[in-house]
Amino acid sequence: MIILFLVFFLAHPVVRAVLSFPENVSLLLGQSRPILSSPLPEFLHLQTDIPEVKLRGGVLEAGHSGSYRLELVLFRRFAIRRATVDVLPPLKVYPGGQSIGVRLRHQGVLVVEEEPVWAYRGPTYPARQAGLRSGDVILSVDGERVEGKEELASRVEEGRPLELEVFRRGTISQIRVTPVYDLRRRRYLLGLWVRDAAQGLGTLSFYIPSLKAFAALGHEVTDDLGRPFPLAGGVIVPAPVTAVRPGRPGSPGEKLGLFQDEVLGIISSNSSLGLTGRLERIPSPDYPPLPLALPEEITPGPATLITVIAGEQKEAYDVVVEKVFPRARPGEKAFVIRVSDPRLLSAAGGIVQGMSGSPIIQKGKLAGVLTHVFLQDPSRGYGIPAFWLYRELVETVGP
Repeated sequence: MIILFLVFFLAHPVVRAVLSFPENVSLLLGQSRPILSSPLPEFLHLQTDIPEVKLRGGVLEAGHSGSYRLELVLFRRFAIRRATVDVLPPLKVYPGGQSIGVRLRHQGVLVVEEEPVWAYRGPTYPARQAGLRSGDVILSVDGERVEGKEELASRVEEGRPLELEVFRRGTISQIRVTPVYDLRRRRYLLGLWVRDAAQGLGTLSFYIPSLKAFAALGHEVTDDLGRPFPLAGGVIVPAPVTAVRPGRPGSPGEKLGLFQDEVLGIISSNSSLGLTGRLERIPSPDYPPLPLALPEEITPGPATLITVIAGEQKEAYDVVVEKVFPRARPGEKAFVIRVSDPRLLSAAGGIVQGMSGSPIIQKGKLAGVLTHVFLQDPSRGYGIPAFWLYRELVETVGP
């Protein structure tokens, strides 16, 4: 009986309307959009105090850009749901697709693993005995900031006790450690392997020449333990594709590329949506600027993926948007695509590592950005709306 009541309750048009009320609404200037899935009864209505945003029968019409509040009100007195309405001017960006090399510099140095130091009494682990662990980040030595592993090594080789400032799981602590002389390598060591940088292959998503800004990758760069990479600086460089190792179920494929010395852009941010930053050189446009689709405009159906699988030649490949998760939030996987183009399936097996960030075009608009491949089915992958990455770009680089 309780189950039947819940079924009828959730199926009621008023309940469906309340549950479908969005938390955030984005629309372009002059655009209209239905807000609710069902008509409202007399005791419920929508209201906004901004005259430039009009409501006509549950349809929102935007007459002025800006950020506004929309409320679902009970008996014209009690606001039971609220939404933020962002009205944006028409947006156009240049789609990317170029293969890029990503070089990131770590804040401090990351402890990757331990190794023995061969002293007079046999192997010993001075760093472990002092309390250092894999995944720790060494921020400073004796109160002076550590910029890289070479700087840390030079301090260790002095052979005297060191006071380390260490970041671990959100907290900072002080650890005192004394280097030990290694008889085999003939120098003082802590018994650690450390890293201060990371690099990999990815894809440029889009760029805006007027801002000299770019967005890439579509997902966050993480360290060896899967944590967000603590960015201290970084660049993107051209990286022509030299080979592709095709993917197969259970084993993701990958692109191999040759990193060039020329700096294409300076990375400003590494977030759950990808990389953003400033361009040092504006790429030569291979495609005209495209309107940016709003998240709700992405629908199941045919689309196009732009990426590189040989050299620097961008190609457009047929894909299908199979499923859209309409209530996904920024940072989450928002839709699923399937590669339908026999050329890409033959050359790469579908989606491979290094394609992350590849732009997805649908209905003449830049709709999304490729993020991850399905491990058991390389013909399928996840995407996020390019609009999310655009908002990230404006926040971190500036309008």
